Amino acid sequence: MRRITMNDALNLTSALAAGFLLGAFFFGGLWWTVQRGLSSRRPALWFLGSLLLRTGTSVAGFCFASGGH
Repeated sequence: MRRITMNDALNLTSALAAGFLLGAFFFGGLWWTVQRGLSSRRPALWFLGSLLLRTGTSVAGFCFASGGH
């Protein structure tokens, strides 16, 4: 059985924090988009633009957090 070292614990904590922040950004952006899109004349542009921005940012953040692996 492998022991968890301090370095492993730090990496896991960093990954958890990055995942939490990226999730908060993604779903917070979704909430904001729904609020704006419902009162917009062109909601499809809000939803499509938001989807591309939120997804691109989240994927880039996960790539950065994982060190490119």
